[in-house]
Amino acid sequence: MPDKQRDWKFEFLRIVAMLLIVTTHFFADDNWAVHNNPAQTGTWAGATHNALSFLGQVGVTLFVLISAYFVATKTTSPIKRLWKLWMQIFLYSAPIFLLFLLLKWNHTIPEHYLAGVTVKSGLVSFLPITEIAYWFISAYFIMTAFSPFINKLMDHLTSAQSWILTVMIIWVTMIWRILNAQSQYYTDFGYLISIYLIGANIRRYPERLPRIHWYSALICTVISFGLCVVVTHALGRQNSITAILGNPPTNLLTAGPGASPILAVISGAVIFIWVAQIHTRNRVDTVWSRLIIALAPSTLGIYLIHENFLIKPLLWDTVFKNPEPMGLFAKLIFSVAAIIVVFLTLMLVSYIYDLLIVNPVIRGVSRIHLSDKTTGRHIGIGDHTARNNPTE
Repeated sequence: MPDKQRDWKFEFLRIVAMLLIVTTHFFADDNWAVHNNPAQTGTWAGATHNALSFLGQVGVTLFVLISAYFVATKTTSPIKRLWKLWMQIFLYSAPIFLLFLLLKWNHTIPEHYLAGVTVKSGLVSFLPITEIAYWFISAYFIMTAFSPFINKLMDHLTSAQSWILTVMIIWVTMIWRILNAQSQYYTDFGYLISIYLIGANIRRYPERLPRIHWYSALICTVISFGLCVVVTHALGRQNSITAILGNPPTNLLTAGPGASPILAVISGAVIFIWVAQIHTRNRVDTVWSRLIIALAPSTLGIYLIHENFLIKPLLWDTVFKNPEPMGLFAKLIFSVAAIIVVFLTLMLVSYIYDLLIVNPVIRGVSRIHLSDKTTGRHIGIGDHTARNNPTE
């Protein structure tokens, strides 16, 4: 049964966030001329294509904001959430490596897809958090570990002080990086902490937030993406601006070397505030709400599958094995269809795998208790429900 404590609007936003991330990875790995031809670097088409990574950073922002929103007031130990998250990552990463190891022995797929099956990659797969098999997951894991301490700090700050702290962190991690691409203060962890602080403030001080309408969120997103395109185009032309800032020809305000995703964070925050301010009846007795609440926990699995370093090349080579579609309209139709098919397929695989493997294993481990027969004390790992998302 769906969890009655989960609000379908946030679960739907989680699905949208992952769809945006998959969309970004689709365009980041396509083999089209607009992507691979150096002559396209300084064109508006090339700039627009490169700036599409903006969508993925909006997705990352939304994903973190959702989690921050629901743990912003918790100061208890995060060990249970960290353990469950670690188990879920391991139960995806390690079996995928073992599968490719088996494929390597059987010579089932072309050899170049198996070049990544090494002792080192085995270590990465069995220790995915510490070996950073997924940049986002490792940063998210650390953020989760720090969250109760951050919350405890914010308990002793006023609203103004909390927002000042948030602005200071954003300035150091993101704004400073725009002014100096060589800044070492931007890290994946700092990036997520900045977003976490925004989400915590949204949860703690909703009365201080402006009223956001859907059209406000849309306008903000369109303007932000437009700025990303313009700046990416300017940097791609290697003009005087590039020389002054010393930035590489990349999408400066989204992601990549020397980039800062500040505009994506702003857009994601505005979208999240709009959704948080929507008054909905938190009912789970409709087909729509049941479906969303049932499928939303599978979004993490989508990420863990399609961003796995062994699956990723095989997946996108399969998607882009046919010749490049001719014309903008044909590309648009192909892109939409391919992204939807990939997303829904991965969601189905993740849902089934979670249902048959991940949830039973986590549930079983959670029921293991070490009993002290002398005192009668029970020391348990935890008792999470199977469908709860480890990202909250």
